[in-house]
Amino acid sequence: MTRSGIRIALTKPAAAIITATILLLLLEAFSIFFNGGYFLGPMTIDVIGAWLFLAFLAWSHPGNIMIKPGWPLVSVVLLSLFWFWSGISILWTISADLTWNGFNRTGGYLAIFALGLIAGANNLARNVAAWMFLAASFAAGLYSLGVKLFPSEIVDTSGLGRTSIPLGYTNALGLLMAMALVIALYFAAAPRSPLPARLFATAAVLILLLSLFFTLSRGAFLALFAGLAIYFAFVPLRLRSLSILSIAGIPALLICWWSNRQPGLMYPSASLALRNQSAASLRLYILLALAFIVVTFISIFLAESRLHLSQQKRNILGAVVLGLFLVSLLVYAGFFVSSKPSLGEWLIQEWQAFSSSKPTGNGADRLLDISSTVRWQLWKEAIRSWKEHPIIGLGEQTFPLIHLMQRQRGVAFAKQAHGAEFDILSELGIVGMFLAGSFLCLALTLATNNFRKIRKHWHGGLAGALLSMAVIYLIHSSYDWDWNMFALTLPFFFFTGMLVGWSPVTDRG
Repeated sequence: MTRSGIRIALTKPAAAIITATILLLLLEAFSIFFNGGYFLGPMTIDVIGAWLFLAFLAWSHPGNIMIKPGWPLVSVVLLSLFWFWSGISILWTISADLTWNGFNRTGGYLAIFALGLIAGANNLARNVAAWMFLAASFAAGLYSLGVKLFPSEIVDTSGLGRTSIPLGYTNALGLLMAMALVIALYFAAAPRSPLPARLFATAAVLILLLSLFFTLSRGAFLALFAGLAIYFAFVPLRLRSLSILSIAGIPALLICWWSNRQPGLMYPSASLALRNQSAASLRLYILLALAFIVVTFISIFLAESRLHLSQQKRNILGAVVLGLFLVSLLVYAGFFVSSKPSLGEWLIQEWQAFSSSKPTGNGADRLLDISSTVRWQLWKEAIRSWKEHPIIGLGEQTFPLIHLMQRQRGVAFAKQAHGAEFDILSELGIVGMFLAGSFLCLALTLATNNFRKIRKHWHGGLAGALLSMAVIYLIHSSYDWDWNMFALTLPFFFFTGMLVGWSPVTDRG
Protein backbone atom coordinates (compact mmCIF):
# COMPACT_ATOMS: atom_id res chain seq x y z
CA MET A 1 0.00 0.00 0.00
CA THR A 2 1.38 3.40 -0.97
CA ARG A 3 0.27 6.96 -0.70
CA SER A 4 1.82 10.14 -2.02
CA GLY A 5 4.84 8.22 -3.25
CA ILE A 6 5.84 7.02 0.24
CA ARG A 7 6.24 3.33 0.94
CA ILE A 8 4.54 2.17 4.11
CA ALA A 9 6.56 -1.05 4.46
CA LEU A 10 10.03 0.14 5.46
CA THR A 11 13.26 -1.75 5.10
CA LYS A 12 15.61 -1.86 8.06
CA PRO A 13 18.08 0.61 6.51
CA ALA A 14 15.21 3.00 5.72
CA ALA A 15 13.93 2.71 9.29
CA ALA A 16 17.40 3.57 10.59
CA ILE A 17 17.60 6.62 8.30
CA ILE A 18 14.19 7.86 9.40
CA THR A 19 15.06 7.30 13.06
CA ALA A 20 18.26 9.35 12.69
CA THR A 21 16.30 12.05 10.82
CA ILE A 22 13.71 12.33 13.57
CA LEU A 23 16.39 12.50 16.26
CA LEU A 24 18.27 15.21 14.35
CA LEU A 25 15.15 17.34 13.93
CA LEU A 26 14.41 16.93 17.63
CA LEU A 27 17.90 18.30 18.16
CA GLU A 28 16.92 21.22 15.94
CA ALA A 29 13.85 21.90 18.10
CA PHE A 30 16.07 21.75 21.19
CA SER A 31 18.45 24.27 19.61
CA ILE A 32 15.63 26.67 18.72
CA PHE A 33 14.37 26.83 22.30
CA PHE A 34 17.85 27.03 23.86
CA ASN A 35 18.98 30.37 22.44
CA GLY A 36 19.53 28.95 18.99
CA GLY A 37 22.19 26.51 20.18
CA TYR A 38 24.66 29.39 20.31
CA PHE A 39 26.12 29.01 23.79
CA LEU A 40 28.73 26.40 24.62
CA GLY A 41 26.50 23.93 26.52
CA PRO A 42 23.72 23.51 23.93
CA MET A 43 26.27 23.70 21.10
CA THR A 44 28.23 20.81 22.62
CA ILE A 45 25.05 18.72 22.91
CA ASP A 46 24.26 19.48 19.25
CA VAL A 47 27.73 18.47 18.04
CA ILE A 48 27.85 15.25 20.07
CA GLY A 49 24.29 14.38 19.03
CA ALA A 50 25.02 14.86 15.32
CA TRP A 51 28.07 12.59 15.43
CA LEU A 52 26.20 9.99 17.50
CA PHE A 53 23.36 9.86 14.97
CA LEU A 54 25.85 9.45 12.12
CA ALA A 55 27.66 6.72 14.06
CA PHE A 56 24.31 5.00 14.68
CA LEU A 57 23.68 4.82 10.93
CA ALA A 58 27.17 3.57 10.21
CA TRP A 59 26.87 0.91 12.93
CA SER A 60 23.33 -0.26 12.16
CA HIS A 61 23.60 -0.96 8.42
CA PRO A 62 27.08 -0.09 7.13
CA GLY A 63 26.59 -1.96 3.85
CA ASN A 64 23.28 -0.34 2.89
CA ILE A 65 23.76 3.21 4.13
CA MET A 66 26.50 5.13 2.42
CA ILE A 67 27.27 8.37 0.66
CA LYS A 68 27.03 8.15 -3.10
CA PRO A 69 30.44 8.14 -4.81
CA GLY A 70 31.40 10.86 -7.23
CA TRP A 71 30.76 14.56 -6.76
CA PRO A 72 28.63 14.18 -3.58
CA LEU A 73 31.60 12.48 -1.95
CA VAL A 74 33.87 15.29 -3.20
CA SER A 75 31.60 17.81 -1.43
CA VAL A 76 32.12 15.87 1.83
CA VAL A 77 35.87 15.90 1.27
CA LEU A 78 35.89 19.67 0.70
CA LEU A 79 33.88 20.32 3.86
CA SER A 80 36.16 17.91 5.76
CA LEU A 81 39.21 19.84 4.54
CA PHE A 82 37.64 23.09 5.70
CA TRP A 83 37.00 21.48 9.09
CA PHE A 84 40.59 20.22 9.20
CA TRP A 85 41.93 23.68 8.29
CA SER A 86 39.88 25.30 11.06
CA GLY A 87 41.33 22.73 13.48
CA ILE A 88 44.99 23.12 12.59
CA SER A 89 44.62 26.90 12.88
CA ILE A 90 45.00 26.20 16.60
CA LEU A 91 48.74 26.06 15.86
CA TRP A 92 48.85 29.81 15.13
CA THR A 93 45.64 31.07 16.73
CA ILE A 94 45.56 34.04 19.09
CA SER A 95 42.93 32.27 21.23
CA ALA A 96 43.12 28.47 21.47
CA ASP A 97 39.87 28.02 23.41
CA LEU A 98 37.82 29.99 20.88
CA THR A 99 39.42 28.09 18.00
CA TRP A 100 38.69 24.75 19.66
CA ASN A 101 35.01 25.68 20.07
CA GLY A 102 34.81 26.75 16.43
CA PHE A 103 36.49 23.52 15.32
CA ASN A 104 33.90 21.47 17.21
CA ARG A 105 31.02 23.48 15.77
CA THR A 106 32.25 23.02 12.20
CA GLY A 107 32.66 19.30 12.84
CA GLY A 108 29.03 19.13 13.88
CA TYR A 109 28.00 20.74 10.61
CA LEU A 110 30.07 18.17 8.70
CA ALA A 111 28.22 15.32 10.44
CA ILE A 112 24.87 16.99 9.73
CA PHE A 113 25.71 17.42 6.05
CA ALA A 114 26.66 13.74 5.82
CA LEU A 115 23.36 12.79 7.49
CA GLY A 116 21.52 14.90 4.93
CA LEU A 117 23.33 13.18 2.06
CA ILE A 118 22.25 9.78 3.38
CA ALA A 119 18.66 10.85 4.14
CA GLY A 120 18.31 12.43 0.69
CA ALA A 121 17.77 8.98 -0.85
CA ASN A 122 14.65 8.37 1.26
CA ASN A 123 11.22 9.80 0.44
CA LEU A 124 9.79 9.49 3.91
CA ALA A 125 12.88 10.93 5.59
CA ARG A 126 12.71 14.02 3.37
CA ASN A 127 9.06 14.68 4.15
CA VAL A 128 9.38 13.92 7.87
CA ALA A 129 12.36 16.27 8.17
CA ALA A 130 10.59 19.12 6.36
CA TRP A 131 7.40 18.72 8.40
CA MET A 132 9.31 18.55 11.68
CA PHE A 133 11.30 21.66 10.80
CA LEU A 134 8.08 23.49 9.94
CA ALA A 135 6.43 22.34 13.20
CA ALA A 136 9.41 23.46 15.31
CA SER A 137 9.57 26.85 13.56
CA PHE A 138 5.80 27.27 13.90
CA ALA A 139 6.08 26.59 17.64
CA ALA A 140 8.89 29.16 17.86
CA GLY A 141 6.76 31.68 15.98
CA LEU A 142 3.82 31.16 18.33
CA TYR A 143 6.11 31.42 21.33
CA SER A 144 7.59 34.68 20.08
CA LEU A 145 4.12 36.14 19.50
CA GLY A 146 3.35 35.44 23.15
CA VAL A 147 5.42 38.53 24.01
CA LYS A 148 2.90 40.66 22.13
CA LEU A 149 -0.21 38.65 23.00
CA PHE A 150 0.37 38.26 26.76
CA PRO A 151 2.60 41.14 27.93
CA SER A 152 1.50 40.72 31.57
CA GLU A 153 3.37 37.42 31.68
CA ILE A 154 6.69 39.04 30.68
CA VAL A 155 9.05 39.84 33.54
CA ASP A 156 11.55 42.00 31.61
CA THR A 157 9.77 44.37 29.18
CA SER A 158 12.89 46.28 28.11
CA GLY A 159 13.21 44.39 24.84
CA LEU A 160 9.58 44.28 23.75
CA GLY A 161 9.99 46.59 20.76
CA ARG A 162 11.43 43.80 18.57
CA THR A 163 10.79 40.15 19.43
CA SER A 164 13.75 37.80 19.75
CA ILE A 165 12.68 34.84 21.89
CA PRO A 166 13.21 31.91 21.88
CA LEU A 167 16.47 32.37 19.94
CA GLY A 168 17.54 35.49 21.83
CA TYR A 169 18.47 37.48 18.71
CA THR A 170 15.92 39.32 16.58
CA ASN A 171 17.60 38.74 13.22
CA ALA A 172 18.05 35.04 13.98
CA LEU A 173 14.35 34.67 14.75
CA GLY A 174 13.50 36.56 11.57
CA LEU A 175 15.69 34.26 9.49
CA LEU A 176 14.14 31.14 11.04
CA MET A 177 10.66 32.41 10.16
CA ALA A 178 11.75 33.21 6.59
CA MET A 179 13.34 29.78 6.09
CA ALA A 180 10.26 27.98 7.37
CA LEU A 181 7.85 30.11 5.36
CA VAL A 182 8.84 28.68 1.97
CA ILE A 183 8.43 25.16 3.40
CA ALA A 184 4.96 26.05 4.71
CA LEU A 185 4.07 27.55 1.35
CA TYR A 186 4.96 24.33 -0.44
CA PHE A 187 3.08 22.01 1.93
CA ALA A 188 0.00 24.25 1.85
CA ALA A 189 0.03 24.18 -1.96
CA ALA A 190 0.99 20.51 -2.46
CA PRO A 191 -2.08 18.70 -3.86
CA ARG A 192 -0.90 15.31 -2.51
CA SER A 193 -0.95 16.54 1.09
CA PRO A 194 -4.15 15.76 3.02
CA LEU A 195 -6.55 18.62 3.77
CA PRO A 196 -5.72 18.95 7.52
CA ALA A 197 -2.00 19.13 6.74
CA ARG A 198 -2.51 21.78 4.04
CA LEU A 199 -4.76 23.76 6.35
CA PHE A 200 -2.15 23.68 9.13
CA ALA A 201 0.57 24.79 6.71
CA THR A 202 -1.59 27.71 5.53
CA ALA A 203 -2.20 28.80 9.13
CA ALA A 204 1.55 28.46 9.71
CA VAL A 205 2.18 30.97 6.90
CA LEU A 206 0.12 33.53 8.85
CA ILE A 207 1.95 32.90 12.14
CA LEU A 208 5.38 32.91 10.50
CA LEU A 209 4.65 36.19 8.71
CA LEU A 210 3.43 37.88 11.90
CA SER A 211 6.40 36.63 13.91
CA LEU A 212 8.76 37.80 11.16
CA PHE A 213 7.17 41.25 11.14
CA PHE A 214 7.58 41.77 14.87
CA THR A 215 11.31 41.07 14.59
CA LEU A 216 11.54 44.09 12.23
CA SER A 217 14.54 42.32 10.71
CA ARG A 218 15.51 44.04 7.47
CA GLY A 219 17.96 41.30 6.57
CA ALA A 220 15.37 38.54 7.04
CA PHE A 221 12.84 40.34 4.83
CA LEU A 222 15.45 40.91 2.13
CA ALA A 223 16.52 37.25 2.17
CA LEU A 224 12.88 36.12 2.13
CA PHE A 225 12.08 38.22 -0.95
CA ALA A 226 15.04 36.64 -2.78
CA GLY A 227 13.96 33.16 -1.71
CA LEU A 228 10.36 33.74 -2.80
CA ALA A 229 11.57 35.02 -6.17
CA ILE A 230 13.44 31.73 -6.71
CA TYR A 231 10.49 29.71 -5.41
CA PHE A 232 7.94 31.32 -7.72
CA ALA A 233 10.32 31.28 -10.68
CA PHE A 234 11.11 27.57 -10.58
CA VAL A 235 8.63 25.62 -8.42
CA PRO A 236 5.72 24.40 -10.60
CA LEU A 237 3.13 25.16 -7.89
CA ARG A 238 3.20 28.92 -8.32
CA LEU A 239 -0.56 29.38 -8.84
CA ARG A 240 -1.49 27.35 -5.78
CA SER A 241 1.32 28.95 -3.79
CA LEU A 242 0.22 32.43 -4.77
CA SER A 243 -3.30 31.59 -3.63
CA ILE A 244 -1.96 30.40 -0.28
CA LEU A 245 0.21 33.50 0.08
CA SER A 246 -2.83 35.66 -0.64
CA ILE A 247 -5.13 33.80 1.77
CA ALA A 248 -2.66 34.10 4.65
CA GLY A 249 -0.74 37.18 3.54
CA ILE A 250 -3.64 39.62 3.17
CA PRO A 251 -4.88 39.25 6.78
CA ALA A 252 -1.24 39.21 7.96
CA LEU A 253 -0.58 42.46 6.11
CA LEU A 254 -3.66 44.09 7.64
CA ILE A 255 -2.64 42.98 11.14
CA CYS A 256 0.90 44.26 10.60
CA TRP A 257 -0.40 47.61 9.31
CA TRP A 258 -2.64 47.97 12.36
CA SER A 259 0.08 46.81 14.77
CA ASN A 260 2.53 49.37 13.46
CA ARG A 261 0.13 52.10 14.57
CA GLN A 262 -0.06 50.74 18.14
CA PRO A 263 2.59 52.09 20.56
CA GLY A 264 1.66 49.29 22.95
CA LEU A 265 2.97 46.74 20.45
CA MET A 266 5.91 48.54 18.87
CA TYR A 267 7.59 50.65 21.57
CA PRO A 268 9.43 49.24 24.63
CA SER A 269 8.58 52.32 26.69
CA ALA A 270 4.80 51.83 26.45
CA SER A 271 2.92 51.31 29.71
CA LEU A 272 1.67 47.87 30.71
CA ALA A 273 -1.95 49.06 30.52
CA LEU A 274 -1.42 50.17 26.92
CA ARG A 275 0.29 46.90 26.12
CA ASN A 276 -2.59 44.86 27.52
CA GLN A 277 -5.12 46.91 25.58
CA SER A 278 -3.28 46.38 22.29
CA ALA A 279 -2.68 42.70 23.10
CA ALA A 280 -6.40 42.05 23.57
CA SER A 281 -7.15 43.48 20.12
CA LEU A 282 -4.25 41.59 18.57
CA ARG A 283 -5.50 38.29 19.98
CA LEU A 284 -8.94 38.95 18.48
CA TYR A 285 -7.55 39.90 15.07
CA ILE A 286 -5.35 36.80 14.88
CA LEU A 287 -8.31 34.57 15.75
CA LEU A 288 -10.40 36.27 13.08
CA ALA A 289 -7.56 35.85 10.58
CA LEU A 290 -7.31 32.14 11.37
CA ALA A 291 -11.09 31.76 10.96
CA PHE A 292 -10.87 33.57 7.61
CA ILE A 293 -8.08 31.22 6.50
CA VAL A 294 -10.05 28.10 7.47
CA VAL A 295 -13.25 29.19 5.70
CA THR A 296 -11.49 30.52 2.60
CA PHE A 297 -9.12 27.57 2.25
CA ILE A 298 -11.87 24.96 2.57
CA SER A 299 -14.01 26.86 0.05
CA ILE A 300 -11.14 27.00 -2.44
CA PHE A 301 -10.29 23.35 -1.76
CA LEU A 302 -13.87 22.27 -2.55
CA ALA A 303 -13.98 24.43 -5.67
CA GLU A 304 -10.60 23.09 -6.75
CA SER A 305 -11.88 19.51 -6.55
CA ARG A 306 -14.63 20.38 -9.08
CA LEU A 307 -12.47 22.51 -11.36
CA HIS A 308 -10.06 20.58 -13.53
CA LEU A 309 -7.40 22.51 -15.45
CA SER A 310 -4.89 20.86 -17.71
CA GLN A 311 -1.23 21.09 -16.78
CA GLN A 312 -0.63 23.27 -19.83
CA LYS A 313 -3.25 25.80 -18.70
CA ARG A 314 -1.81 25.82 -15.20
CA ASN A 315 1.65 26.49 -16.57
CA ILE A 316 0.35 29.33 -18.70
CA LEU A 317 -1.55 30.91 -15.80
CA GLY A 318 1.50 30.54 -13.57
CA ALA A 319 3.72 32.19 -16.16
CA VAL A 320 1.21 35.04 -16.55
CA VAL A 321 1.12 35.58 -12.77
CA LEU A 322 4.91 35.61 -12.58
CA GLY A 323 5.11 37.97 -15.55
CA LEU A 324 2.62 40.40 -14.02
CA PHE A 325 4.60 40.40 -10.80
CA LEU A 326 7.86 41.16 -12.61
CA VAL A 327 6.22 43.91 -14.69
CA SER A 328 4.83 45.46 -11.51
CA LEU A 329 8.32 45.50 -9.99
CA LEU A 330 9.77 47.13 -13.11
CA VAL A 331 7.02 49.75 -13.21
CA TYR A 332 7.54 50.54 -9.53
CA ALA A 333 11.31 50.78 -10.05
CA GLY A 334 10.74 53.14 -12.98
CA PHE A 335 8.48 55.44 -10.95
CA PHE A 336 10.90 55.32 -8.03
CA VAL A 337 13.90 56.31 -10.15
CA SER A 338 11.96 59.06 -11.94
CA SER A 339 10.90 60.53 -8.58
CA LYS A 340 14.53 61.30 -7.69
CA PRO A 341 15.90 64.66 -8.94
CA SER A 342 19.33 63.09 -9.45
CA LEU A 343 19.95 59.37 -9.42
CA GLY A 344 23.68 59.86 -8.81
CA GLU A 345 23.16 62.13 -5.80
CA TRP A 346 20.59 59.73 -4.40
CA LEU A 347 23.01 56.80 -4.71
CA ILE A 348 25.71 58.81 -2.93
CA GLN A 349 23.31 59.69 -0.10
CA GLU A 350 22.22 56.06 0.26
CA TRP A 351 25.83 54.89 0.34
CA GLN A 352 26.64 57.41 3.06
CA ALA A 353 23.62 56.22 5.03
CA PHE A 354 24.65 52.58 4.60
CA SER A 355 28.27 53.10 5.67
CA SER A 356 27.28 55.14 8.72
CA SER A 357 26.82 53.63 12.17
CA LYS A 358 23.68 55.52 13.04
CA PRO A 359 20.98 53.53 14.85
CA THR A 360 17.78 52.62 13.05
CA GLY A 361 14.33 53.93 13.91
CA ASN A 362 11.37 52.27 15.60
CA GLY A 363 8.40 50.54 14.05
CA ALA A 364 8.03 49.40 10.45
CA ASP A 365 9.90 52.49 9.24
CA ARG A 366 13.01 50.63 10.33
CA LEU A 367 12.51 48.19 7.45
CA LEU A 368 13.18 51.01 4.97
CA ASP A 369 16.31 52.27 6.74
CA ILE A 370 19.43 51.43 4.76
CA SER A 371 21.95 52.02 7.55
CA SER A 372 24.29 49.07 8.15
CA THR A 373 24.41 50.11 11.85
CA VAL A 374 27.76 48.75 13.08
CA ARG A 375 28.34 46.25 10.25
CA TRP A 376 30.38 48.53 8.01
CA GLN A 377 32.92 49.13 10.78
CA LEU A 378 33.11 45.42 11.58
CA TRP A 379 33.70 44.53 7.94
CA LYS A 380 36.54 47.04 7.70
CA GLU A 381 38.12 45.57 10.83
CA ALA A 382 37.88 42.06 9.35
CA ILE A 383 39.46 43.17 6.06
CA ARG A 384 42.31 44.97 7.87
CA SER A 385 43.02 41.82 9.86
CA TRP A 386 42.93 39.68 6.72
CA LYS A 387 45.44 41.93 4.97
CA GLU A 388 47.85 41.38 7.85
CA HIS A 389 47.57 37.57 7.58
CA PRO A 390 46.10 36.95 4.11
CA ILE A 391 46.95 33.25 3.71
CA ILE A 392 46.18 31.60 7.03
CA GLY A 393 44.29 34.20 9.11
CA LEU A 394 44.46 34.51 12.88
CA GLY A 395 42.61 31.31 13.80
CA GLU A 396 39.06 30.02 13.83
CA GLN A 397 36.54 32.13 15.83
CA THR A 398 39.13 34.74 16.88
CA PHE A 399 37.27 37.79 15.56
CA PRO A 400 36.20 38.92 19.08
CA LEU A 401 39.87 39.56 19.92
CA ILE A 402 40.47 41.18 16.52
CA HIS A 403 37.56 43.49 17.24
CA LEU A 404 38.83 44.36 20.71
CA MET A 405 42.19 45.36 19.26
CA GLN A 406 40.80 47.44 16.39
CA ARG A 407 37.40 48.84 17.31
CA GLN A 408 36.91 52.57 17.32
CA ARG A 409 35.60 54.60 20.22
CA GLY A 410 31.83 54.41 20.48
CA VAL A 411 31.47 51.18 18.45
CA ALA A 412 29.63 48.47 20.38
CA PHE A 413 31.46 45.22 21.11
CA ALA A 414 30.66 42.34 18.73
CA LYS A 415 31.80 38.73 18.78
CA GLN A 416 31.37 38.20 15.03
CA ALA A 417 32.03 40.25 11.91
CA HIS A 418 28.34 39.90 10.95
CA GLY A 419 29.11 38.23 7.65
CA ALA A 420 30.39 34.67 7.14
CA GLU A 421 32.77 35.68 4.37
CA PHE A 422 34.38 38.37 6.54
CA ASP A 423 34.73 36.00 9.48
CA ILE A 424 36.34 33.31 7.32
CA LEU A 425 38.76 35.71 5.63
CA SER A 426 39.99 37.27 8.85
CA GLU A 427 40.14 34.00 10.79
CA LEU A 428 41.14 31.37 8.21
CA GLY A 429 42.57 33.45 5.38
CA ILE A 430 42.50 32.72 1.66
CA VAL A 431 42.91 28.98 2.24
CA GLY A 432 39.80 28.81 4.41
CA MET A 433 37.82 31.01 2.01
CA PHE A 434 38.85 28.83 -0.96
CA LEU A 435 37.78 25.61 0.79
CA ALA A 436 34.48 27.05 2.03
CA GLY A 437 33.72 28.64 -1.33
CA SER A 438 34.57 25.47 -3.26
CA PHE A 439 32.30 23.41 -1.02
CA LEU A 440 29.38 25.83 -1.35
CA CYS A 441 29.72 26.16 -5.13
CA LEU A 442 29.86 22.40 -5.62
CA ALA A 443 27.02 21.65 -3.18
CA LEU A 444 24.72 24.27 -4.72
CA THR A 445 25.56 23.10 -8.25
CA LEU A 446 24.74 19.49 -7.36
CA ALA A 447 21.57 20.54 -5.52
CA THR A 448 20.39 22.67 -8.45
CA ASN A 449 21.17 19.91 -10.94
CA ASN A 450 19.14 17.38 -8.92
CA PHE A 451 16.27 19.84 -8.67
CA ARG A 452 16.37 20.35 -12.43
CA LYS A 453 16.00 16.59 -12.94
CA ILE A 454 12.97 16.22 -10.67
CA ARG A 455 11.39 19.66 -11.10
CA LYS A 456 8.30 18.25 -12.86
CA HIS A 457 8.10 15.17 -10.64
CA TRP A 458 5.52 15.12 -7.84
CA HIS A 459 8.17 15.85 -5.18
CA GLY A 460 9.96 18.51 -7.23
CA GLY A 461 8.11 21.21 -5.30
CA LEU A 462 9.69 20.15 -2.02
CA ALA A 463 13.16 20.20 -3.58
CA GLY A 464 12.47 23.69 -4.93
CA ALA A 465 11.30 24.90 -1.52
CA LEU A 466 14.42 23.48 0.14
CA LEU A 467 16.63 25.11 -2.48
CA SER A 468 14.90 28.45 -1.86
CA MET A 469 15.43 27.97 1.87
CA ALA A 470 19.16 27.37 1.32
CA VAL A 471 19.40 30.60 -0.68
CA ILE A 472 17.61 32.51 2.09
CA TYR A 473 20.16 31.26 4.61
CA LEU A 474 23.17 32.05 2.41
CA ILE A 475 22.01 35.58 1.66
CA HIS A 476 21.27 36.35 5.30
CA SER A 477 24.49 34.77 6.58
CA SER A 478 26.48 37.05 4.27
CA TYR A 479 25.63 40.01 6.54
CA ASP A 480 24.94 38.36 9.90
CA TRP A 481 26.41 35.73 12.26
CA ASP A 482 24.08 32.82 11.49
CA TRP A 483 27.04 30.41 11.27
CA ASN A 484 27.30 30.36 15.07
CA MET A 485 23.59 29.56 15.53
CA PHE A 486 22.98 25.81 15.34
CA ALA A 487 19.23 26.36 15.01
CA LEU A 488 19.84 28.20 11.72
CA THR A 489 22.86 26.40 10.27
CA LEU A 490 21.72 22.86 11.11
CA PRO A 491 18.74 23.00 8.70
CA PHE A 492 20.91 24.62 6.02
CA PHE A 493 23.51 21.82 6.05
CA PHE A 494 20.99 19.02 6.52
CA PHE A 495 18.58 20.08 3.78
CA THR A 496 21.39 21.06 1.42
CA GLY A 497 22.84 17.59 2.00
CA MET A 498 19.42 16.14 1.20
CA LEU A 499 19.31 18.03 -2.08
CA VAL A 500 22.80 16.84 -3.01
CA GLY A 501 21.99 13.24 -2.08
CA TRP A 502 18.47 13.26 -3.57
CA SER A 503 17.67 10.11 -5.54
CA PRO A 504 15.22 11.21 -8.24
CA VAL A 505 14.67 7.77 -9.75
CA THR A 506 15.07 5.04 -7.12
CA ASP A 507 13.90 6.42 -3.77
CA ARG A 508 14.54 4.03 -0.91
CA GLY A 509 11.84 3.69 1.74
